Parts: sequence; structure tokens; C-alpha cells
Amino acid sequence: MKNFLVPTDFSDCAGFALEVAVALAERFKGHVHLMHVLDMPEDWQLAEGGGQENWALQVEWENRAFQQLQHLRERYPDTSLTTSCTIGPLVARIRAHADEPGMDLIVMGSHGSSGKSDFFIGSNTQKDAQK
Repeated sequence: MKNFLVPTDFSDCAGFALEVAVALAERFKGHVHLMHVLDMPEDWQLAEGGGQENWALQVEWENRAFQQLQHLRERYPDTSLTTSCTIGPLVARIRAHADEPGMDLIVMGSHGSSGKSDFFIGSNTQKDAQK
């Protein structure tokens, strides 16, 4: 295993998953692919009047996400780690990234509907398996 995909929503559970992925990458001399998805329809800017206001909001959200991704990247300076931010349906974007050649494992934390913190299983982590 060399390539570890870590989707993040910047929650504590996602942070724990990142720590696991970093440990795996260090152990196997691998690479962490840290991604954030702005979970919205790709054409959302055109909805409800769209225009400049929606574009400005999207730019603000993307800038915040990039800042948070950069902060996480700086926490692991000795780890081979890249970051990305994309817009679209969450599960579809994770699946597309996971299907890239060479991707070995998705490491994803979840806070399940039971109210307990679940690691590697839970709401969004199980959606793909049910299809």
C-alpha cells in the first residue's frame, strides 16, 4: 500500500482518520491524498438567482477550505502529502478520486448517526458499499 485517500470535512473524526493515514504512509513509505469536497451541485451558482453573489460565496468557501487544507499539511511536514478541494456530490467525488490509478486505501472517519464516534464505518463511509 502506497497511496492513501483521506476525505476531510475538518471534523475531529476526519482529523483522527488523517492521523491514521499519516501513520500508514510513514510505515509503508507512502503518500497521503487529503481532499475536501464542497458538497453541492456543480451548477448551484445558477440556482436561486445565481449571479455574482453565489460566485463570491463559492470563492469564499473554497478559500477557507484551502486555508484549512494548508494548515493540515503544515502539521505533517515530514509526510508525503498533497491536498485538493473540489465541488460536487460528496460520494461521487470521493469515488472518482478513489478510482484514480494507484489509489490503495480510503481512510475516512465518521461520526455515525448513533451519536458515537465511529472510525472507518458510518454514514458516508458506507454509502458507496450499499450501491
